[in-house]
Amino acid sequence: MAAGDSHTIGIKSDGTLLTAGKTPMASWESMAGQILIQVAGGHNHTLGLKSDGTVVAAGANFQGQCNVDGWTDIIQVATLWNHSVGLKSDGTVVAAGENTQEQCNVLDWDLVHLSPSPSTSSQGATPTVSI
Repeated sequence: MAAGDSHTIGIKSDGTLLTAGKTPMASWESMAGQILIQVAGGHNHTLGLKSDGTVVAAGANFQGQCNVDGWTDIIQVATLWNHSVGLKSDGTVVAAGENTQEQCNVLDWDLVHLSPSPSTSSQGATPTVSI
């Protein structure tokens, strides 16, 4: 579950999207039918992380915050006002969107280490992040 500026997003147990509130500047069509494992809500956009490590976006793209088509091997997404970030399985970070405060200057980040959490699912250990 995640909250944006004026919308809320959730994922049903089957991986489909639930939404409430103002649709963020566009329809949810780009996320329809997608099986998601995580969502993140920004000001006027939303990210959805798919189980294959790719990301889909819906909403306003005024600053390029929805330009996530080439993102792969992502294990976690986050977003705020007009930027989006993704944590890759190797611990590096990708970003898209507004960079007026240098909030997207993360391409050289290699400080995140992954470790399996004690809880496991049918798909194995769930990665957790430690910095």
